[in-house]
Amino acid sequence: MGAHRMLVLSVAAACALAFVPSSGRADIQAQGSDHSVELRGSTSLYPLAQRVAEAYMQEHPGASVVVSGESSFRGLKAMIVGTAEVAMATDIVPEELEKLARTRSVKFDRFDVCRDALVPILNPANPVSALTLKQLSDIYRGAILNWKDVGGNDASIHVLSHEGTSGTYETFKQTVLGDSAVITPSARMLSHQGVLDLVAKDPDAIGYIGMHEVGASKVPTVNGVTADAASITSGRYPMRRQLSLYAREPISSETKGLIDFFLDPAKGQAMVRELGDVPMK
Repeated sequence: MGAHRMLVLSVAAACALAFVPSSGRADIQAQGSDHSVELRGSTSLYPLAQRVAEAYMQEHPGASVVVSGESSFRGLKAMIVGTAEVAMATDIVPEELEKLARTRSVKFDRFDVCRDALVPILNPANPVSALTLKQLSDIYRGAILNWKDVGGNDASIHVLSHEGTSGTYETFKQTVLGDSAVITPSARMLSHQGVLDLVAKDPDAIGYIGMHEVGASKVPTVNGVTADAASITSGRYPMRRQLSLYAREPISSETKGLIDFFLDPAKGQAMVRELGDVPMK
């Protein structure tokens, strides 16, 4: 089961947030709030959305914003069926959800919030410091099974991936595995945090995650390129993506105001930079 995180914020909560560990949810409603904007989806965008929601409601008394981190797929589906105003996702919409939108005659707009990269992550004890896209593809397809075949120790590779509803998985599938997208049956499918936790414990594990989420993991180069702001912006780093907001039409004034806050160079885009990603502006 993937990580599910939800935060319901108001102006009253801007300085003191209350979390309920048993449910992963805090409910704090603004006095006099007449409209709540709900954002659901990508756990990669969740930290930024939290910060933007707090700042937005400080600036707009009476506003109420709900932020729920689950997965890109679930967020997009919620936006399409109308149970959330905004989806947080990557810049790839699965064909299944495009078909659902067409079936329901739903139109939506995409707003790119930041540039990001996927990076392979290893345990710090792993001596491997460089991989190619071909090697990553072969590892995840099961064609390379031992670390010695990519310059590492004589040890079996323990492959970790993300659940199929994850936008991170969708980007990895398209940029590394290609159209056939067949991951070795031995791979373990985990949440973002599950990948990080197991890589930290297992010197023979390999996973992948968003650039700003690596924590203490070791990050090898890919095709000889380090993932950073310069290589992402220039297009030299091969595993790139954009993190985006999707809003169904017609877009309410409250939703438009929040999206504009995300895209403001001095507000949401400044927070993107503070969190380690690459702003769009």
